[in-house]
Amino acid sequence: MDSSLEDVERNIEKSEHKNLLLQYRCCCKSIEIKKGAYAVAVVYTCIIISNLCMRATKSEEVEWNWQLLFLVSDSIAVISLFYGITRQHAAFLQPFTVLSMLTISFCLLLSFFYLSAVIDPSSYAAEQIEIVLADKVQYFADLLNTTPKTVIITTGAIGSLVYACTFFLHSWFMFIVVRTAQYFRAVTSL
Repeated sequence: MDSSLEDVERNIEKSEHKNLLLQYRCCCKSIEIKKGAYAVAVVYTCIIISNLCMRATKSEEVEWNWQLLFLVSDSIAVISLFYGITRQHAAFLQPFTVLSMLTISFCLLLSFFYLSAVIDPSSYAAEQIEIVLADKVQYFADLLNTTPKTVIITTGAIGSLVYACTFFLHSWFMFIVVRTAQYFRAVTSL
């Protein structure tokens, strides 16, 4: 009688686990949340590696002190994310979540910064775009048969759009990781 009771308990636990797997999914309920979190970790790993390679090839132009700090903190957060997903420990997903919140905040601020160049072409953001582009503003104005002011506005609009898209992408990635942590907590409470 004890073995049949244990079988019933195991079947109940399996069905509860299957319900959790169905409840915690991402990408329009098409991917298991854990696989989605692995995909996020792989994407961030590719970003870190490409950033590191880019910095290594332009080492004399780059101030390594700040950029190296960001690369190290990003790497630690992604390693922690991989470890947390592999071990199914929600706590190890927290460094990535904190880093994502900072990244999302910066993306939002930069999106509004570039948007201010679109709204007011004489703003600080517009001046910074002009400084960064330096002599290329006139080149692009001649190439596109327009005014330098239009080039700055267009650059601001593109910058704002890029950072807005990055904001939404990082928000989505953070949502996946937070849902994964919720899933791990739900599984451990079974």
